[in-house]
Amino acid sequence: MTFKYSDALLLGAIKLSEKKENGATLTDIVMYVDYINHAIITYSELVTGTKKLKTIRLIRERNKRFQTTDKFDIWWTRNYGQKSRFGLLKAMDEIEQYLNEEYSAIKKP
Repeated sequence: MTFKYSDALLLGAIKLSEKKENGATLTDIVMYVDYINHAIITYSELVTGTKKLKTIRLIRERNKRFQTTDKFDIWWTRNYGQKSRFGLLKAMDEIEQYLNEEYSAIKKP
């Protein structure tokens, strides 16, 4: 499976906009994608991205809200947990690289 920048952007937006156990609403995610990339995520990018990220178990959906899983949270903490500031666009590039390095061998859902 090949991951695109939009998949990384979606995953990053979920992580950065989730509210602890409550997760992130679709509105939260769309707003955060706009904040990071100054663009609105398309319906197609959202649907294909969430399918891919659910397949590799980096996100889950509960009560119409999305949350990152412990699997992604461990990677995030290792890379950004101790930093008080970091570049969002660079972080999205690193997430895309992480997805393609770790999960490219997995077949499409």
